Amino acid sequence: MFQFLAFAVVAALIGAACGNDDDGSGAASVAQPTQTVESTEAPRETATPEAPAATEAPAPTEAPEPTPEAPAATEAPAPTEAPEPTAAPTPTPTPTPPPPPPVQILVTNDDGIDSDGINLVVEALISIDNVEVTVVAPATNQSGTSNRVSDPAPTTATETATASGYPALAVEGTPADSVNYALDFVFAEPPDLVVSGSNDGQNFGPFSEISGTVGAARTAARRGVPAFAISQGGVTVDAEHESGIPFMVEWLNENLDDVLAFEGDVAPVWSLNTPSCGGVGEVRGLIHTIIAAEFERGVDMFAADCSSTLEDFDNDVAAFLNGYATMTSIPEELILEPPR
Repeated sequence: MFQFLAFAVVAALIGAACGNDDDGSGAASVAQPTQTVESTEAPRETATPEAPAATEAPAPTEAPEPTPEAPAATEAPAPTEAPEPTAAPTPTPTPTPPPPPPVQILVTNDDGIDSDGINLVVEALISIDNVEVTVVAPATNQSGTSNRVSDPAPTTATETATASGYPALAVEGTPADSVNYALDFVFAEPPDLVVSGSNDGQNFGPFSEISGTVGAARTAARRGVPAFAISQGGVTVDAEHESGIPFMVEWLNENLDDVLAFEGDVAPVWSLNTPSCGGVGEVRGLIHTIIAAEFERGVDMFAADCSSTLEDFDNDVAAFLNGYATMTSIPEELILEPPR
């Protein structure tokens, strides 16, 4: 039945198409079949096309949960090198000032270059820090020549040495000649100090004027160089130079700054006299005093008593004879006295 209806519909459609062909082309019309087919069925209702079934909106697709990506492999940070320790800045050293120039000391005497006294003085002086010693002394004993000079003055000297072998120059002349030769021919600049001695025998009181030991010191002072005369009692006993030299060294340590600071035309002269006790007692100490103008009558000028207990002395002679070493300053008028 369904097939038949379909055929009829197709035929009707063809027929309609042919009947409407009035373009005068003369084309034969397709004959309709003569058999009439009565439909026994109720007229076919024209089927109303059904509305298309509502298509359900697709359920919203849930966004897939993001698959957690494995974290990109993070490279392990390179190990941080510990910073090299910064060295503490080296402090700039404070410049050390250069040492002062050595103290220049000229050593002479009146007993001659071969004496024990000058040898012991030199050995003591060279043991003092920053001291340079030059020895220029008479070639022979010149005791009692005061500040006398030779005419003509010596202009040469002989190389020699002290008893301990320290280099020295020997001058054929007086102690004053030796000082003048050294200042004129040995030193380019005057020395800082002249030390004369140590003499065998005391040079206190009026002896100061005739002493060659003090005369050499006076000669230096006249030329503007400070000087120190050292003498050891020893007329009636052996001169014990070892007891007097420590007083000289102590005095130098205490007064060297003043010596170096001196400026002037006429320099000072200090004179040290120390008794030799001859085994009876010992030197009682050092007294600063004045030079005796004369010797007291009836007093032995050569017999020092180191066992004495007397005190309060008026001058160098009295203190010396009672066992004290004495320190005096030579008066300027004596320094300036012309050579004899």
